[in-house]
Amino acid sequence: MGTSDATAQDTTGGRRARMIGRGWVQAAVLVTAVGFLVLGLLAVRTYQAEPPIPDRVVTSTGRTLFTGDDVREGQRAFLRNGLMEYGSIFGHGAYLGPDFTADYLHRSAESVNKQYGDDTSSSSDAHARTVEDFRTNSYDERTGTLVWSPAQGEAFGQLTGHYADLLGRPEGKQGLRPNAITDPADIHDLTAYFGWSAWAAAAERPGKSYSYTNNWPSESLVENEPTGHTVLWSVLSLIFLLVGAGGLFAAFGRWNFLGWHGSDQRTLRFHAPGAVRLTPAQRTTGWFFFVMAALFLVQTLLGSATQHYRADLGSFFGIPLDEWLPYNLTRTWHTQLAIFWVVTSFLAIGIFLAPLISRGWEPAKQALLSRLLLGALTVVVVGSLLGEMAGMRGWLGGLWSWFGNQGWEYLDLGRVWQVLLVAGMAVWALILFRGFWSLNLGLAWMSFAALLPGGALQLYKVLDAGYADARSLGYLRGQTNTFLEWIRLPGDVVFIVGGLLPLLWMTWLGIRHRTTAARLPDAPEQELLFTEVVPADVEGHAAEADDDGVPAGREER
Repeated sequence: MGTSDATAQDTTGGRRARMIGRGWVQAAVLVTAVGFLVLGLLAVRTYQAEPPIPDRVVTSTGRTLFTGDDVREGQRAFLRNGLMEYGSIFGHGAYLGPDFTADYLHRSAESVNKQYGDDTSSSSDAHARTVEDFRTNSYDERTGTLVWSPAQGEAFGQLTGHYADLLGRPEGKQGLRPNAITDPADIHDLTAYFGWSAWAAAAERPGKSYSYTNNWPSESLVENEPTGHTVLWSVLSLIFLLVGAGGLFAAFGRWNFLGWHGSDQRTLRFHAPGAVRLTPAQRTTGWFFFVMAALFLVQTLLGSATQHYRADLGSFFGIPLDEWLPYNLTRTWHTQLAIFWVVTSFLAIGIFLAPLISRGWEPAKQALLSRLLLGALTVVVVGSLLGEMAGMRGWLGGLWSWFGNQGWEYLDLGRVWQVLLVAGMAVWALILFRGFWSLNLGLAWMSFAALLPGGALQLYKVLDAGYADARSLGYLRGQTNTFLEWIRLPGDVVFIVGGLLPLLWMTWLGIRHRTTAARLPDAPEQELLFTEVVPADVEGHAAEADDDGVPAGREER
């Protein structure tokens, strides 16, 4: 029996056909579960197997090169100056500037090799000594001391001068603004940070024949070569990607020329905007979408400027672009605006759909809350963009991470703007809460009874004893946190029983069945957003108009 016949039989038999096949739902659940499982395992292993930061790095002659605090300060300087949006570290970041891990490893290996005789052939004594210097892990966990060879110490001094020239060049012409970083202390700390990352990339893990980064990046001067497991999993991941994508397209019916045919697709015919009745809050979402379009436009222009740097590192047809909008700033704004316009659309669609799901009911003052939310979003967008520029230029001093830029790719906005964005999301949650109070009652209990107190106590622990203690398992498993976890359980129960299960049942009905026009309750025509037209051959009958003028096979939504 063909698909059309089966569908027709279901229809004549009184059963409503599924809108989405059971296999699609099962596949989506499986992919999501496996994906989050893998991400969770990788996150755990990342913290379990992270390379150590030594208390101090010295040469075998006793000369101190840098300390662990220098490495951490170097990381702060890296983030404060937006260098992750210019180059990268451990491969993470932008790709106009160098990957500072690979750059330091290569340049320092060249320097060491020259000091040992300047012979890079694999059989030379200079090459063997260079490999031994970089591959040997001389970190003493008991004393917290890492010992480098005198040649590595000399290379550190040379590279300090190199990065001073690279990052503080007066004429610019490299994507960064002129005189971007000139403070000698910052240059020293940045070089320490890059040097530590290069050490982690080449020194072998205790008891292993590969480095902390699985021999990444590849560097022949120190015999950093991809491991067998790296090649195996890289190839397997590519195979899974191609096979998965191919299987998806085949199942979806996109390869008709190969004989694969998917079921015919329904089409949507939207009613004219003037024929649909909108609530006051729904009308305010027009401004949300206007702001979204404006942000999208600005993001596109910034993307063009960012890409132009690959053709000209200093100017835009004679205009000194790097003095006003250096690459790391345009790329920061470009990535942030991509998030902001998506968030704006997300907030708007939630406000717009709330009255539809609640059958046209909207609480009083909902439009006012929506306008306040739009205003808060505008403050966050403008404030964070200006703060990121001010932070990179050093105008904010010690407040750079609060009002300027945190420096992490895709999480560049300062913490204050991040908190305000979360507050805006809370206003949005309030808007939805007033439309779906039963769904969010449990969430409110969980937030105010457990999550907020727990976060406040952990913040106090950070300020009192340090971030490491606040993230330790001993603290997280303490009596106070255990008590808060038990306190939040009633909120979980209310949220699941009173909110998620009804919502799950409602969405399951929507996935499994489609409602025929004859079963719809009487409702004003202007409340229908669109008409779903089912091809006649799918339903097994011609599209004949009924008494109301609605063709057979057409469904109102």
